[in-house]
Amino acid sequence: MSYAVGLDMLDIERIEKSIENQGFMSKVFSEGERHYIQSKGRRCAETAAGIFCAKEALSKALGIGLHRVLSSGYELRYDENGKPFFYVNDQRFTSDVSITHTTTTAAAVVVVW
Repeated sequence: MSYAVGLDMLDIERIEKSIENQGFMSKVFSEGERHYIQSKGRRCAETAAGIFCAKEALSKALGIGLHRVLSSGYELRYDENGKPFFYVNDQRFTSDVSITHTTTTAAAVVVVW
C-alpha cells in the first residue's frame, strides 16, 4: 500500500474577508460545507480556514492543483464523532484528515492511500 501526505497552514485573517464574498464561497466550498461554516457563528472564519487547508493539503497529497480538487467535488464531511473525512463521487474517499486551529492560524494534514 502506498501513502501520500499533504500539509497546509493559513493565517485565518487571510480568509476572513473572502468568506463575505458569495462567489468565493460557492467556488471553494460545497453547499454542505457552507452550511457547516455558517453554523459556527463567530468561529466561521476559523472553520472556513480549516476546511480550506484540508482541501489544499489534499491537493498536495494527490499531487494535483487545488483547482482540480475543487472542480472534482471533494467535500469535507464529519462522522458521528466529529472526525473529518473527504467524500467524493457518492462515497467516502480513502484518506485520513486532521484539522487544527488557533484564533489566528489554521492547519490541516491529509494522508491518502
